[in-house]
Amino acid sequence: MNVKQTILEEHKTLERVKGLRDELKHVVAVAKIGDILGEINFNEAEKGMIDGFLLLSEVLEDVLNGAEPEEAFENKLKELGMKPDEDKD
Repeated sequence: MNVKQTILEEHKTLERVKGLRDELKHVVAVAKIGDILGEINFNEAEKGMIDGFLLLSEVLEDVLNGAEPEEAFENKLKELGMKPDEDKD
């Protein structure tokens, strides 16, 4: 594969990742609105899944904006209080 083909393939991959991020955001928005309006009743497991989609879309956004994947994920978990701050000893 030559350099041009590689760049085109990488661009296509990047666009697919952006599409995944957008789709996750869309699913979360529809689910949250449906829940608020009482049109959709989610059980706790389903609510957890929707929250997971939101977390993943936000991590993807951070990575697309230049963050390292592990750093983006850890920062998001810290924001949510799900990962202890290792600096506190």
